[in-house]
This record gives sequence, C-alpha cells and structure tokens, in this order.
Amino acid sequence: MLAWRLLCAVFTLVSVSSVYSDQRPQLVYGTYLGGRDKECASALAVDRSGAVLVVGHTPSPDFPVTAGAFSTTTRVNNDDWVGFVSRIGERGDRLVYSTFLGGNFRSSANAVAVDSAGRAFVAGSTCSSSFPTTPTAIQRTAPGSDKVEACDGFVAWLSPDGSRAEYATYLGGKGEDSATAIAVSPNGKVVYVAGYTSSSDFPVAGPALQSKLSGTTNGFLSAIDVGSGRLLYSTYLGGTGNEQVTGIVAAGDGTVYVSGMTDSERWPSIRLASFGTLARNDGFLLRIDPRGKAKPFGIRIGGANDDSISGMSVDSHGDIYLVGSTNSPSFPVKGTYSNAVGSAFVVKIDGRLFARGQAQVLWSRRLGGHDEDALLSVSADMEGSIFASGRSGSKDFPTTPNAFYQKLAVENDSILVRLRTSDGKLEYATFLGGTQQPNAAWYNDEAAGVVATPDGDVFVTGCTLDARLPVTPGAFQTKPKGNSEPFVLRLKFPPLKPVPNGKPSRH
Repeated sequence: MLAWRLLCAVFTLVSVSSVYSDQRPQLVYGTYLGGRDKECASALAVDRSGAVLVVGHTPSPDFPVTAGAFSTTTRVNNDDWVGFVSRIGERGDRLVYSTFLGGNFRSSANAVAVDSAGRAFVAGSTCSSSFPTTPTAIQRTAPGSDKVEACDGFVAWLSPDGSRAEYATYLGGKGEDSATAIAVSPNGKVVYVAGYTSSSDFPVAGPALQSKLSGTTNGFLSAIDVGSGRLLYSTYLGGTGNEQVTGIVAAGDGTVYVSGMTDSERWPSIRLASFGTLARNDGFLLRIDPRGKAKPFGIRIGGANDDSISGMSVDSHGDIYLVGSTNSPSFPVKGTYSNAVGSAFVVKIDGRLFARGQAQVLWSRRLGGHDEDALLSVSADMEGSIFASGRSGSKDFPTTPNAFYQKLAVENDSILVRLRTSDGKLEYATFLGGTQQPNAAWYNDEAAGVVATPDGDVFVTGCTLDARLPVTPGAFQTKPKGNSEPFVLRLKFPPLKPVPNGKPSRH
C-alpha cells in the first residue's frame, strides 16, 4: 500500500509539472490589419463567439473594408485620418465586417465595448461637421466646428453585422471634447461613456456631481439609455486644473469606476484618499453611482513627479487593477515585488473596501528597465492572472525565457506581460516584434489594448512598423503594407502554477 501511495504521489508530481512547466503561450493567430499609410488600433473587445472588434484611426484610402458595411469610402485625405471598426473572425482569417466611422475631417475611434447581441459600442472624437448621427441622437449637429482645436466627442453603436449605425451622436460643447472610454452595463441597457472636455456648455443631466467646468479641462462621465438614446446622466469630473479619463468599468450594482490623470490641486465634488507623496500630475480612481444612491469616493496615486493611469480592470472578486507610467523615483510600491526599476506600474486595490469608502492598496509594483516603459491596457478576466500591454524602450526590460522576442530591436517595441493577481509576481513577459527601422518614433510600436478571457484566450491589438510580428499562415493579412499599421494577436495561455502554499487566496 505504501509503495502504491508513493507511486501515486510521483505520478501526481509529474502530472502537475507537465501541466505547469511551460508557460509559453500558443499563437492561435496573428494578423496585420491596415493600408499603406500610418495608422494604429486603439482598443479591442471580444464577443461571445471569439470574434474581435478592433477600433482605431487610419488615413489610408485602401484600408480593408467590406462590402455592405456601414461606410466603405472615406472623404479625408492622407494628411488626416478617419475612425475604423473591424470585426475579425475567431480564426483570424477573415473580416466579418470592416467599416470607416467618421466624416469629412479628422475622426478617431478610441474605445469599444460589445454587448451580448454582438453590437459594437464605440467612443471617439471627431473634428467633422458631417459625422453621421441618427434621428434620436443627443446632439445631431456638431457643437464644435471643423477645426482641430474644437473637436467633439462621439458615441455610436453598430448593428451586429456592421451594416448600419443603430445610434450615433455627438457629445460635447463649443470647446475641445473627446470620448476616450466606454462600457456597457451588465444588463445591456445602459452605455457609459467617459472622456475629457474643455467646454463650459458640455451637456449635464441627472443628479450630476459637478454641474460646471471647474478647471481648464475636466473629465466627464455620461450614461445613455440604449433603448431610446436618451441622456440619463452626465457630469463633469475634476478640479481646478486639468483631468483626462482613460478607463471605465460598469459594475453589477449600478456603480461605475472611472480612472485617469489629474493635475488639480483640489477637487471640489469628490473626496480623494491618497497613495504616495503626490505631485502636480497623478493618477486617480473614482467610484460613482449615477443614481445618486451612494456617495462618490476616490483615490489619487503618484509620486513626486508625473504619473498617469492609462488602463483599468476589475476581476471576478471585485478587486481593481490600474496600470500606467511614472517619472517619479518615489512612486509608491508595496508588497513582495516592490522593486524600484521601470517606469511602468501596476496597482491592485481592494474592491470591497473601496466600495465602502476605504482605499486599501493590496500591492503595487513597477515594471520595466532603465529607459522609457508604459503600460496602456490591462485585463483581469482570467482567474489568478492579469495581463497588461504597452510599449518599452528599455534594453533591459525583464522578458522571460519563453518570450516571442527577448530583446529590444531598435528604439521601442510592443510588450505583453502576465502577472499573478495574488502578489504581482511576473509570470510572463515578451516583446512583440519591435521595429528594426532606426528612425522609428516612440509611438510607432505599441500594444494599446489587451483582453483576457476566463478560458485562457488573450487578445492583443496595437500598431507596429515591424515585419517580424508573429503572424500565422492563412491569417487575414500576413504582411505589412509599408508603414505603421494595426495588428491583432490571439494567444492561448496555460493556467498559472498553484499558489506556493497550496491554499487559494482572494488577494
């Protein structure tokens, strides 16, 4: 009996080792998506079938669009750009649909969400007076003008087949406005949009926290009824200086989380806790109840120099993850992996306490090398893991042995990392085929969006100048067309190793 137990134990150890010994992801597909001019994808969402909805901007008249899509021609020239929305099939080998989204002047699709029916909800900015609005729009005509310094935000959602805009509206005032983040409520009835505005006449509705522009540029949060297109709630968010909202998550209890950056000395409408020494430019996280049933609460995060939050995600336990970049040697780090190297950072906040008006940072860490690094997007939908994407110009960026590319090519490169949720341990890190062109600029290569699913799929989008991007035979577009262009990768990751003590942990 003892010999049998020992044999079983050995078999178990071998089995566990075989499952967890290689954390290299499987490349399900990799594809370029672009035309002949410089363009980039800004965000992506994944529908129930595994198809990807990717948005961004392009100046290319030959950007791939599909017959029967909402808009297959563009009126802008190569000195300008127009938004695009493309839906890529689950194998990465075809476009389900692809459409332009804009007017006669500069437009950009900045963020996307998808509902259970497969509709693409898009937020962006446009400097065009001919953006295609619908009859029930909040603002059918441009509140700004055809000038770069007076662009407006927009919100639109497309039918599942991409053939028509079910709803489209301007969202702004007479100053500069942009919609930069979007989320659909869990029941699919409300779409939340956030961004920034310098307009004193930005539309305000419902029990607004802040009814007037306080600084030069404030953030905003708006809620639109999906059924009627009516503006349910809209408020300024900010203080006496400048704010930008970069992330939004709609919780199941009707509250909304908003993150971004601020340089205001004070916020008149919301109490902000603090994490770090703080300075002029810091990141922030807010919890807001558009129904007015719960008091707003927030936290300001940063060091002695400039810091910004560019992405946010909430896991199945309600904990909140923030990513961004810092120039502060004193950026606050906490926990086991509190190294002081790297200008990218990740912060984990206890969501249950935050909902009760308490700001407890569970851990925070820096990530990167000794040059410029930035994390732009984060996803916490895979149990036990968070995935973050961005860019790096550090030759000593800490890649792992099973990376696609372990070394920086020339100037900068897209990056993808996997961290353990319990303590922030780095489990996987890779460059994603950085450019070999010596004249590459900092923004030519970046992974701007990442989405992880509970079953191990990780989708990444952004833009690259490189011909070394890991692409697959039969992908929709296996070669670049000559300039910086969007890409989409689908990877399959194995589960993480068990927690060392063998006990599951929420944190």
